[in-house]
Amino acid sequence: MRSFRALAQLVVAAAPAAVNAIVYKDQVGNIDFHHQLVGLPQRDATFFHRPRRDDKASLLYTLSDVGVLGAVNPSTGALVWRHLLADDSNDDENRDNDTFGAGHVEAVEGEGWLAAGLGHSVHAWNAVSGRSVWWADFAGEVADVTVASSVADKTDKTDAAARSDVLALFLEDGHIVLRRLAGNDGHVVWEHREAHASADEPTLKIAVTADKVFAVSIAPSAGGLKVVSVDAQTGYRVEEHSLASDVNAVSEVLFVGGGIVAWTDTGRTKVKVSVLGTKHQKHEFALPEGTESVLVHALRANAAHFLVHTRTADAHRAQVYHVNAKKGSVQKAYDLPQAPGAGAFAVSAIDASSESVYFTRITNDEIVLVCSISHGILGRWPIAEPHALHTSGAAAAEIVARVGNAGSSDTVYAVRTAILTADEDWVLIRNNGQRAWSRPEGLTGGVAAVLVDRPESDQLVRALEEEEARSPLAAYIHRVQRHFDDLEHLPAYLQAIPSRLLSSILGSSTGSDDTTPVADAFGFHKLAILATRRGRLYALDAASPGSVLWNTKAVDVGATWTPWAVKTIHVDEASGVATVVGATAGQSVAVKVETGEVTASNVNDDVSGSITNAILVTGASGPWLLALPEDGQIPAIPVEKCPSESIVVRDYTSTPSGIRGVRFVASDNACTQETTWTFTPPQQFRIVNVATRPAVDPVASIGRVLGDRTVLYKYLNPNLAVVAAISDDTAVLITFLIDTVSGQVLSSATYDGVDGAKPVDCLLFENTFLCTFFADYTVASGSPDVSPQTIKGYHLAVSDLYESTESNNRGALGSSTQNTSAVDPLKVVAQDGDATSQLLLPAVTSATWVVGSRLTSLAVTQTRQSITVRQVLAYVPRVHGIVGLPRVGAVLDPRRPVGRAATAQESEEGLVPYAPQLEIDPRLVITHERDVLGIEHIVTAATHVESTSLVLAFGRVDVFGTRVAPSLAFDLLDKGFGKLSMLATVAALAVGVFVLRPMVAKKQINLRWQALL
Repeated sequence: MRSFRALAQLVVAAAPAAVNAIVYKDQVGNIDFHHQLVGLPQRDATFFHRPRRDDKASLLYTLSDVGVLGAVNPSTGALVWRHLLADDSNDDENRDNDTFGAGHVEAVEGEGWLAAGLGHSVHAWNAVSGRSVWWADFAGEVADVTVASSVADKTDKTDAAARSDVLALFLEDGHIVLRRLAGNDGHVVWEHREAHASADEPTLKIAVTADKVFAVSIAPSAGGLKVVSVDAQTGYRVEEHSLASDVNAVSEVLFVGGGIVAWTDTGRTKVKVSVLGTKHQKHEFALPEGTESVLVHALRANAAHFLVHTRTADAHRAQVYHVNAKKGSVQKAYDLPQAPGAGAFAVSAIDASSESVYFTRITNDEIVLVCSISHGILGRWPIAEPHALHTSGAAAAEIVARVGNAGSSDTVYAVRTAILTADEDWVLIRNNGQRAWSRPEGLTGGVAAVLVDRPESDQLVRALEEEEARSPLAAYIHRVQRHFDDLEHLPAYLQAIPSRLLSSILGSSTGSDDTTPVADAFGFHKLAILATRRGRLYALDAASPGSVLWNTKAVDVGATWTPWAVKTIHVDEASGVATVVGATAGQSVAVKVETGEVTASNVNDDVSGSITNAILVTGASGPWLLALPEDGQIPAIPVEKCPSESIVVRDYTSTPSGIRGVRFVASDNACTQETTWTFTPPQQFRIVNVATRPAVDPVASIGRVLGDRTVLYKYLNPNLAVVAAISDDTAVLITFLIDTVSGQVLSSATYDGVDGAKPVDCLLFENTFLCTFFADYTVASGSPDVSPQTIKGYHLAVSDLYESTESNNRGALGSSTQNTSAVDPLKVVAQDGDATSQLLLPAVTSATWVVGSRLTSLAVTQTRQSITVRQVLAYVPRVHGIVGLPRVGAVLDPRRPVGRAATAQESEEGLVPYAPQLEIDPRLVITHERDVLGIEHIVTAATHVESTSLVLAFGRVDVFGTRVAPSLAFDLLDKGFGKLSMLATVAALAVGVFVLRPMVAKKQINLRWQALL
């Protein structure tokens, strides 16, 4: 009876009104954290800009390498607005993750909007609010976007006045397409098409002069760059010519804009400049010996002055050049001295009408301001916190000029600079050299993460294990030494007692919210080890505020920027080392969890080529990570490392791809591999998803107590996998439940009308598996004369596995005394006396819902004993939030009654009548009002208390962390618990006992004397 009441309480606690991660407003930012990011700012797409003509303050704009266009308040570093620009459409669900580092943005001088292009779309955004002004989609890929300021359209009778229009360059259907889009509504004013010279000819940039627009592209057949000029008003072709530049790669083109084009040769020995519109003149200037990279800094609207920034192995220098557009000449004005480090430059203008521009030089320890007219230094400011700069050279500067003190005609300059450091932090430095703010933008592009206990929390456990392995005398000496070492922390502990005691009594904080790692008694301050596709590793405090404890460069992605595709992160808590395995052999490292120090690299030297996964296996020499190649062919394994368990291998290269079971047999001198079973989907089907149970998936109860006090026994098999296969020809999706020991298909389900172009996600845990997909569903009309209507939408199919559909019935196992397994099925004796082998198949109870939005990044909460009700976590792209769906009760329960009202017993279980649609209740969104953008992965971990699970969400853009209590925090005191009232009550009771005790004793003595008398 007591156990049933406890279970009933948990079921009631799983109601939608009680599944919030945050119950009270004061818990926001206390038990969760959110890194609201934009990504690494791109060098040519980051700038300060006044959003309105009359504004005195400016905003810092950027289009980052992850495709986020955003505005940041330069005073505080707070995000004003941002948008994740779509590559294929304006649908949040059609993102192309391979367009990192693409996109173009430009501000419109004197206007209140920005022009941006990415993928197939060109956008105009309000510079203050970030709202969309207009949006235009095209068939081709956007190659460049720029603005033609104050261009009068004489052909447009509705707009006789001058306006700023957008010029966009596309690569479309074998043509280079140049379009002019009206700045007010985005309609196409004119369009010019040029045929390709070759199929692989890439489009580059647009340059605009007073009356012409130049489209510059690489033409290998012409031996260099091809320049096509068109009339800015009509779009008619003016001329075409080629520059004998020997340019073969986009990286060799340094700058296009403001009437010039600059490039370098393959050996980086010269920089070459041509003034567009002249008679094909080319100017060459020698570069310093040993130049490794060249950058050109200039304003795209006016490149009359530009700076060439050259870098060697350990230093950098710069030269400033002047351009005479009328004569078509380019001359060097002056040199800037060599300085150590990579350095960065930012170009800016105080007044748009001024001919001169200013160059801000940022080194590791100082900021220097010069004007393009003269080499004289206008200001020099040391940086208070020296730092290394990022190799991209991304920097933006804003300059303010003021007249000096009274009686002085000198001009005083003030500069604030936004730079990207080598640690991938976006930092703003004020004029006094102090950091105003720092944003950890390197956290974007997360590909894998794991939540682990802090090393200091396991030190005692490791010390006790070490003492257990020693002799009694050595263990005693070690323990005494350990106690002496602990005395080092005694003064700090004693000093913290008063503040901790006071805060506990007053209720200002609780032990669960203590941000001190040493006081992590509840396991909330775990370490979140996060790997990004740029080759960096981060360690975050999993509790609020999610601070970055360390970050390190683990893998060099190279100049071509090959993303680091991490397949798994394994943490050995005994040694405190995390092993990160990448998809390519040689891109795997081992780091110390406590400090981030890289202890080893290329840990997968035995495997060449691509890796699909790495699993932990156990051999005679201990546990180790086995890397699985993409072709499914496992290389030879030494005898001492021969795995003792069977594994599942998937082949990604063959057609059709399949999976197989492999076991290892160790002999005297070899480790032999044996394929025990294979699974191949039906003909014309392809595998789109494979899901297995989590490595840690405890089960608290083998059965589910029903409302009539009977038990429905769960089908608990740790060796399960769900395989989803789809046929593009018939639009049919089949899900297979497979026993990974025998390869036997335990159950299957078929779904029609499934769109194979949309992703299919599956999740498997305990005795439940679920899949999401995009398919057709039929809506009845309600009238026999009207045919049903077919509507497309996202589906969520949930299946529960039980040993039998009948309660208190374990099927064939109920009366059997035999041992059984997947490879040794149960022997069943029939009435005629014949014995047959029968595999124990699960009884599957399924239900499907239509969801209003796609659910991605499926995960499930974890607790230490799995007593707490599970929540299925998913990211909802349309609302930019994470939803937590209770596993049992009124939401994801396949046992919900269909076509009838729930009985009293079913209502006691929390079941409600089935409805085909699943509405996302806002109370189920654990991110609440936060705008969490670009989530691709969700990981969970158990804490030291049973009620609470940690959640970490990350991906292309944001990082979000929180802790959820699906059954409420039944083993933790609430933050608002009246500790002071409780202590006052205890004190009052103590005083009462102290006062009343003599009186009671005297009364008892008197009563005894009265009885004697």
